[in-house]
Amino acid sequence: MQKYLFNCYKKQGKVEKGFRFLKDKQFMASTIFVKKPERVEAVLMIMTLSLLVYASLEYELRQALVEQKITLPNQNKKEVQNVTMRWVFALFTGIHVLYTNEQNTYKILNIKPLHQKIIQLLNQNIKYYYKTE
Repeated sequence: MQKYLFNCYKKQGKVEKGFRFLKDKQFMASTIFVKKPERVEAVLMIMTLSLLVYASLEYELRQALVEQKITLPNQNKKEVQNVTMRWVFALFTGIHVLYTNEQNTYKILNIKPLHQKIIQLLNQNIKYYYKTE
């Protein structure tokens, strides 16, 4: 029982690292103010769900990088297999979607080879939305 509790305690750090974004100035957590307990619960639920999606994507990307023996550049231009999703999201800044009403279609603009490489490592839904299938 002690070993189990100790292992759970050690894993707690991984969860806490996920919430460090709350201290980030870009997140602006201090600007969120809700009074009602229901709204606080709603904000917490949305934040937890967002963190789950973030962690899931990061895990999927890192697994694919290891399995396929591929690397991606990190913030320091060093090739690594443990990139963060925050860096990947920053890389995808500047990609735009062009909608055409006449044909009811859309086109993804500004996709570069590095973006293509990352998209190919992720699941089929992402490939579909970025029109890379």
